[in-house]
Amino acid sequence: MKYPILGRERRRPIALSAVGTVLVLAFACVLFTLTVLAIQPGLLSDTLAAFWEDKLLIPLNIFPVCVVLIVCYCLTGNAFSAAGIGGLVVNLLSYINLVKTDCRNDPFVPDDFQLLREAMNAASEYTLDLHWPILIAIVLGYFSSRPRLRSMARARPNSSSP
Repeated sequence: MKYPILGRERRRPIALSAVGTVLVLAFACVLFTLTVLAIQPGLLSDTLAAFWEDKLLIPLNIFPVCVVLIVCYCLTGNAFSAAGIGGLVVNLLSYINLVKTDCRNDPFVPDDFQLLREAMNAASEYTLDLHWPILIAIVLGYFSSRPRLRSMARARPNSSSP
């Protein structure tokens, strides 16, 4: 099938079995849980050592990431898109928590969404360390996982015209 405007062949999407979908989402859940923990203040090794001491922390930290990935999968119907969008959401929330913890020594909680206007007014009075390398890594990681953007960047003009 050809795209009506671009005039090039359309690739068939990858069809996964139920087991494949579960494996992709489980791998994404573990990967994004580790990236969320790596973004937080402190060393990742110290955090993982604390998790090893108290085993209940492992499922409590994996659960929100899994819920976001499952909701994204239910909305998109594609495990890879759900992993990309869900990973972006949880990593951005983790980044927001990092910045808020640095500024106020107070973690980000869902009630903070209601205080967005107040936070914007207060942010103008602060000198914030926005951790630019972490933010750039999150955004680049998301865009590098998007196959359509990569294929559009590598698209060559079609020599045969109909």
